[in-house]
Amino acid sequence: MSSIDEIRKTKIRAALENTNLTFGSLIRTIRSALGVKLYTACEETGIGDQKMRAFELGRFSRRPDETDIKLLAEYYGIEYENLVDRVDKHIERSRKMREEKGLI
Repeated sequence: MSSIDEIRKTKIRAALENTNLTFGSLIRTIRSALGVKLYTACEETGIGDQKMRAFELGRFSRRPDETDIKLLAEYYGIEYENLVDRVDKHIERSRKMREEKGLI
């Protein structure tokens, strides 16, 4: 195994172990560590580029479709439950921020 592969594995392992990483940060970090371009991930998963960007940037306030979460989990080799937990945390944080700002 090349040193680049080892570096990628280390980055991915660290990202998965970092429970503070949001859903979007996690999938963006893993995509980057794998050297996959955004458009390639979109083509290979069938998830549109605007939706994928919104996921990676955390610009969503409702839970993504289960199908999208499953596609991403499979594509990046992440446990489905790990992604669901991160999505739920993101949604809860977003809700709290909107409440604090008096938006809901």
